[in-house]
Amino acid sequence: MKFWNAYPLFRLLLPFVGGIVLAINLQIFVNPLLLFSAAIALTAVSAISGQFLNFKFRWVFGIILYFSIFVCGYTSALLHTPKYDENHFSGSLKPGNVFIVRLTETPSEKPNSLRAFGTVEYLKDSLVAKSVSGKVMLYFEIDSSSKSLKYGDYIIIKGILNEIQPPANPHQFDYKTYLANDGIYHQTYLKSEDWAKTNFNKTNPVYKFSEQARLAMLKILEKNGLSGEEYAVASALLLGYTENLEPELRNQYAGAGALHILSVSGLHVGIIFVVLGFLLQFFEKIKNGRAIKFSLLLLVIWLYAFISGLSPSVLRATVMFSLFAIKEVRKQQSDPYNTLAASAIILIIFDPHIITKVGFQLSYAAVLGIIALYKPIYELWILKNKVGDYFWQIISVSLAAQIGTFPISVMYFHQFPTYFLPGNLVVIPLSWLIMVAGIAVMFFFFWTWMAEILGLLLKYLVFGLNYSVGFIDGLPGAKIEGLVYYLPQVVLLYLFFVFLTRFFVEKRGSWIIATLVVSSFLVGSFVFERSKTLKQKQLVIYSIRDKTAIDFFIGEKTFSLADSSLLADKKSIDFNLKNARIFAGVHKINNFSIEDFSSKEAQNEDISILSSNFFEIGKSRLAIIDKDFEEHFPEKPIKVDYLILKGNPKISITSLKAKFGFEKLIFDGSNKFNSVNRWVEECKNLGILFHDVKKDGAFITEL
Repeated sequence: MKFWNAYPLFRLLLPFVGGIVLAINLQIFVNPLLLFSAAIALTAVSAISGQFLNFKFRWVFGIILYFSIFVCGYTSALLHTPKYDENHFSGSLKPGNVFIVRLTETPSEKPNSLRAFGTVEYLKDSLVAKSVSGKVMLYFEIDSSSKSLKYGDYIIIKGILNEIQPPANPHQFDYKTYLANDGIYHQTYLKSEDWAKTNFNKTNPVYKFSEQARLAMLKILEKNGLSGEEYAVASALLLGYTENLEPELRNQYAGAGALHILSVSGLHVGIIFVVLGFLLQFFEKIKNGRAIKFSLLLLVIWLYAFISGLSPSVLRATVMFSLFAIKEVRKQQSDPYNTLAASAIILIIFDPHIITKVGFQLSYAAVLGIIALYKPIYELWILKNKVGDYFWQIISVSLAAQIGTFPISVMYFHQFPTYFLPGNLVVIPLSWLIMVAGIAVMFFFFWTWMAEILGLLLKYLVFGLNYSVGFIDGLPGAKIEGLVYYLPQVVLLYLFFVFLTRFFVEKRGSWIIATLVVSSFLVGSFVFERSKTLKQKQLVIYSIRDKTAIDFFIGEKTFSLADSSLLADKKSIDFNLKNARIFAGVHKINNFSIEDFSSKEAQNEDISILSSNFFEIGKSRLAIIDKDFEEHFPEKPIKVDYLILKGNPKISITSLKAKFGFEKLIFDGSNKFNSVNRWVEECKNLGILFHDVKKDGAFITEL
């Protein structure tokens, strides 16, 4: 393990991150002062005992030190979790509260509202007003008043701050957890009469400058001929402004393996660093010029980081390049692994929850892949032709980065872009040209005719990028979808890559043995998941507002009943149902519309369809009761396991109980709240088990 000893910062980073991960997932509060004192005491004891321990017991000191760092990570996460703050407004919420909120960003327009984030600074009830803290997400009714709001404004709101709800359907995007990792646990919708703007405005001058600078540069792009998709991509690529990106355009870039281009990251910071470093080369010829050059480089890349929104990926890149610049000024040799770990430690100390950000994880995974694998891949084929060598460098970097990000990317997005190599061969050179052209447009904005010419060039470059990405995404088999990796499998995959890489570097048999052991566990996990899929018989009734959606998962097949309007709405299907089907491992989906369902057409060997409303899977029976079913009520009670009510049938639970024998009632999303509330009261009075998907989320059961 000598190779491991060369990376002390990585060795310290792992237990620190481990403590943070445990704190975030365990959600158990322990007095931070007590924890920190314990960590200091443990470190002191281990340091003192290390003076007296025999050298062969040095591992004891290491274990105690790592545990102390682990405790520090746990403590850091607690201190950066707002809900544990005694002053958080959630501890004082009562009906009729009035809140004074400061907006922390200018509201952005959504399809039916304006959304903004803010901090609650004061809370007033019927008795007293007090200073509080805590972030909140606000949705405003769109009108002239809400459109006039800007960053730093103070507003008075009257209403209820509701807790953000978890996802209603299985494996749906967990927006609650996503916002909780930013310290946001509550939201509210404000009509025009629910809030009022004050005359006060308080801003952070740095962030205000950042926002104003970004808006000014966006206006320069608009003024010089960019619009539509070209403007959307240019503003995302150059400035990290993604509000104008349509989902379809994002999907095209994802399918071509070029989504990273739309998020300001190490590539963009690196381009600025290299281009500006070349332009400032003349400073090397004067006294202290090297220090001046790198000081200017640091100033510019940090200014760019602020303007582009301080995303995790751009922060990582900026901190890394800053460390590199400092070492260059001091003429120190730096190990890339330790530099990478140092940048991560700096960011995590300031915000422990940054480790939960997908951008942060992918960014570091990509850089690790490049550091570890670029040179071995590149050296496989040495080309003397400069043009060929340039493209081989791009291929080598792309392969290394793709290997580094592949497990995490699949875990989150469940797809793999098969044409990522040709995609990157196109987008990386074009992104270089677009960055240079975009910087030139902004630099020469005062020189009207020059800015217009450069703007036209930028427009055609972005058009070419969009066309290329769309073409690659449209090729047959552009992406492999439906992939599922769980966290243990991701860890095993990274161990596989590490052990295999060490084997090729050191040529030691122990590494290939470790690789084979990890491979066996990995294959075993895939076989286990596959066997679960083949044996499954599961019913899922989804929670979708005003809609019915029912999936029967039988092995690799899905028998699906849904409203015809929902079946035609791909966006809603993808948002509500797609991930559940991916995790179920299904490869064939038989969709049937409830409105024109024919039991004869749907009949198959996996499910018995007794009529258009009765189904039998194995030993389980279920019936669907809709508004037209009452006239078909049987004379004798029918035994079923589950009774599903949809479409607001005008019936009572008492009459259902007389006609059916059932274990549980399920109220799906197509029923109105008044009907459901009436049924819920009846069920409680009669002692009947029920499940309301609007309140309780999707109904899931094994059949």
